[in-house]
Amino acid sequence: MVSKGCIQSIMNRFKHGLIYLWQFLTSRLLAIILMAVAATAMAIANIIPQQGRAPQADIAQWEKAFPAAAKVAKAIGFDHLYNSAWFYAIFALIIASICYCTSRRIYYEIKEHRHQQGLWPSIFFHVSFIVVFIGGLISFQTRMSGAIIVTEGETYSGSLLTINSRDFLYLHEQPYFFDPDSGTAITLEDFHINRNSEGVIIDSYANVIVTEGEEIREATIKVNKPLLLLSGETITLQNYGFAPRLSVTDNKTNTLVCDGFYKLPPPANTDGTTSFRLPYTDITIKARYEPILEKVRSKTKSKSIPAFQILVTDGYGKEHIKGLLKMGETLKGDTISITLKDMKYWVKFTVVKD
Repeated sequence: MVSKGCIQSIMNRFKHGLIYLWQFLTSRLLAIILMAVAATAMAIANIIPQQGRAPQADIAQWEKAFPAAAKVAKAIGFDHLYNSAWFYAIFALIIASICYCTSRRIYYEIKEHRHQQGLWPSIFFHVSFIVVFIGGLISFQTRMSGAIIVTEGETYSGSLLTINSRDFLYLHEQPYFFDPDSGTAITLEDFHINRNSEGVIIDSYANVIVTEGEEIREATIKVNKPLLLLSGETITLQNYGFAPRLSVTDNKTNTLVCDGFYKLPPPANTDGTTSFRLPYTDITIKARYEPILEKVRSKTKSKSIPAFQILVTDGYGKEHIKGLLKMGETLKGDTISITLKDMKYWVKFTVVKD
């Protein structure tokens, strides 16, 4: 039989274990560890495309590039971190720990040092942490974000563009749409890039017309100057690119092969070039934007004339045209000719409602 002394010893150890566990659960150390774990998890989540937050094309591309990491991320919930139960459990423990530590300190400080000057700043400091964490939890569930791509002259309203976009190369569009019933729309009037005398970009901005119901207003959006809509969305200028209007003609029949604006993706090659295929043809164009700089009266700025260094090949890899294509000019090959009729900018805006 087990003696009373042995049972008492076991009970004392269990009691001390519970006391130690309680002290650890209510300690600053645990709060710091949990905050470090949460920060590390969010840092990793910025690398891994999140389900419901990133475009499916980006998620599929990442899974294809890193299949082993994708399996691990799915197994531990890192592919949907901000909706996982364990992530919310960490935040709940952090809030509980801070609440307990703060309330305990308030109790002892008021009981023993009622007039201590450093009490209330410390209380407000800890309460601010609680407010931030609760706000973060609410934001994870209610925050909407995405991106829209608009070319000069286009209007984005809901999921439709006022100009038919079938002649544009697909680039990237995240699943964010204005509510079509709200009457909210954004029109990109023009986009400007200011360069210094050496051709270095010093500033860029987009002039837009915003329609919100019956109110219509003009605004300018810069990289560090977002636009706040009345409905709560914040629109920020994130990226831009070129949309040249290219006209391709068959030299033998003198007929038009295709004519339209094409949204060029950002350069994918180390030499700054990007390749794209003209729709309904086997013609591939490899292009690099090389503006011709002209000095203006200002000593600190210069004007650029659109021009592209291009290489045109067919489906068999045969080279047809190679050279510098300037605005309004035509390069003639053995079978086709290509003309740069116009050049617009496309702008990618990030839209956040939090």
